[in-house]
Amino acid sequence: MNRLSKLLVSLPTCLIVILSFGVSIGYCGNSVGDLNKAAEQGDAEAQYHLGRAYHYGDGVPKNDVEAVRWTRKAAEQGHVKAQSNLGVAYYWGKGVPKDFVEAVKWTRKAAEQGNPISP
Repeated sequence: MNRLSKLLVSLPTCLIVILSFGVSIGYCGNSVGDLNKAAEQGDAEAQYHLGRAYHYGDGVPKNDVEAVRWTRKAAEQGHVKAQSNLGVAYYWGKGVPKDFVEAVKWTRKAAEQGNPISP
């Protein structure tokens, strides 16, 4: 894959990260190293995006357990999209055992913050 093709493939993710973090994360210019560093330092937005990267295998190997680990860190800090995604993970048993009580708990937290896709 040539350089232009790689850029075009990664462009949607880059735009999401730039809109979320500004250019400071450096995700588009590098690998997920800078995103991982920010996530390790407790940045909930970085944790959420790192969880999504692991969920989709975007720049890292697809790994549902790691996806849930990072998503949970963001969700515990009140990140509404992470809470919703964690609820879905528990509902479907992706990266965690199916647990409808936990699914409802996290989906409700997201709904209480006004997440329009949470019941």
